[in-house]
Amino acid sequence: MHIKYKNESDQTETPTSVLVDELDLKLASELEVDARQSYGRLAQKLGVIPATVRRRMQRLIDARAITIALTADPVAFGLQMDVLVGIKTATGKASAVADYLSSYPRVMAVMLTTGRYDLMIAAAFRERGEVFEFQDVVLRRAEDLLDAELMMVVGMFKNSWLYIHGDANASSGIQTRCFDKQDLELIKMLELNPRCNIKFLSKKLGMRRQLVGKRLQSLIDSKMINVSSILNPRVIGFGTQVIVLIKVYLGKINTVANALVAHNQVNHIVVTTGPYEIAMWIIVKDLNELTHFLKDDLSGIPGIVSYETMLIATLPKLSLKYLTD
Repeated sequence: MHIKYKNESDQTETPTSVLVDELDLKLASELEVDARQSYGRLAQKLGVIPATVRRRMQRLIDARAITIALTADPVAFGLQMDVLVGIKTATGKASAVADYLSSYPRVMAVMLTTGRYDLMIAAAFRERGEVFEFQDVVLRRAEDLLDAELMMVVGMFKNSWLYIHGDANASSGIQTRCFDKQDLELIKMLELNPRCNIKFLSKKLGMRRQLVGKRLQSLIDSKMINVSSILNPRVIGFGTQVIVLIKVYLGKINTVANALVAHNQVNHIVVTTGPYEIAMWIIVKDLNELTHFLKDDLSGIPGIVSYETMLIATLPKLSLKYLTD
């Protein structure tokens, strides 16, 4: 039996009818820490046989309850310029514009939202010329796109896909080196099959097993990549995802961003140019928890001038792949 992996995941989508029990959650917890653990090792930890682990994992993947993926900092791929774009569309045309933009390879995330914008997208580029082409050509060709506001990402304070273990392995900052040719060949294989074993990788890459294992472990230890299970937050009752755009007093960006990092509801924090200094993506159980977070936590952080919230209605595209379609 071969595990089939989903390329992309809509975390706003309710998982297909699957009953998740305590064993499923323990398995998801183990995979969140290290999704390359063998079936035997996972079985030993969970007190079951390997066949049970294999069957449970496939069921969770098929139900879109989890996604096994390799995550990495785009800067290490030479993608030095991250951009957030807030988009306004003609009435009733947001989904059509979303479909159009989802087909563009450099667009990593497309979100249909309520509030100031009808869509929010995240894209990654190598240099300014690519950004200009995207703004002047790709966006302008989108029918029913009325306005687009670009916000350049100039700093990342948090980038976490962990919903069970909190911030234990959250990444932040900018990588100091880019991947070399052998790194990229290895990562391309892992994007296609994050759990493929060293023997398979060695054969495909034409490298000795020991060298492949050493290189892979070095990339993981240096936190340049991570192979983990991304849990659909709805599985554990977190059904509300929100983009928060924050205006900050001059000289307080670092203070505010660092204060936000400590909150488990906050999964992604970036500093941007444009009308807002900080953009963040939070996940909460419901609107009551959102209200509590905004009133009691966010409003209590010194240095914030104002903020706007946008509920994520659907997430048509969320891609973590940089080398494969």
